[in-house]
Amino acid sequence: MVKDTLFVEEGPMSDPLSAIIVDDELIARLVLRELLGEHPHIQIVGEARSVMDAVTVVREEQPQVVFLDVQMPGLLGFELLRMVDVTFRTVFVTAHDEFALRAFEVNALDYLLKPVHPDRLAQTVTRLCRPGLFPPTPAPALREDDSLLVETGRSQQFLQISRIKCIRSDGDYSQVTIADGGRLVVHKTMNDWEKRLAGLGFKRIHRTAIINLPYLSRIEPTTTGGHQVFVLGDSQPLPVSRSVIGDLRAQIGGKL
Repeated sequence: MVKDTLFVEEGPMSDPLSAIIVDDELIARLVLRELLGEHPHIQIVGEARSVMDAVTVVREEQPQVVFLDVQMPGLLGFELLRMVDVTFRTVFVTAHDEFALRAFEVNALDYLLKPVHPDRLAQTVTRLCRPGLFPPTPAPALREDDSLLVETGRSQQFLQISRIKCIRSDGDYSQVTIADGGRLVVHKTMNDWEKRLAGLGFKRIHRTAIINLPYLSRIEPTTTGGHQVFVLGDSQPLPVSRSVIGDLRAQIGGKL
């Protein structure tokens, strides 16, 4: 699944982008460092051989870019994104991990396949240095087993769609309740969620609430003549718009 190579001259930049390389294999780090040595707009400021080592290096160096191996002993490279409170651009480096490739496609992220080809790396560097040359690639339709890369505060993490119970509005942010009962505050609006999750069993039941229908536990009337719903394992109700309640009951077949 290697994209066609498109090389564009990097052009002048005032300052190089600071970067670190995270890979458990010494040879892989040396090869990537050597290849990046041909690109003066990228300055390697550190290396790490594991996610835990990378946490320390990222916090110390505050890099602008991280070249991150996916498959490493212990924690996967993805875990770094939720363990550090530092903003950086990520270029994933992977061999033949089908989940990884699908995650990159869905989230329109840049990635490199091992062994890294110099021309493909040149394209990545150009994307990093002059992103305006590459309009965002439209993301494909999602599947229930896909994972989305979400921003939580100043960090990022992958969130499996099927684990989302419900989403509550929080201004320009949203609060996501997940299957284990945890909650994430995500930098994404309700309209963004509604569009991205279309066709996956989610329903916008109120301007402030979206539910994943398989997690719907019960529908109850309110004292004001309206309705509210509960999701499995959550005692906090969600409001339902009067215009939606009929359609909601029809969708679940009148079971609740």
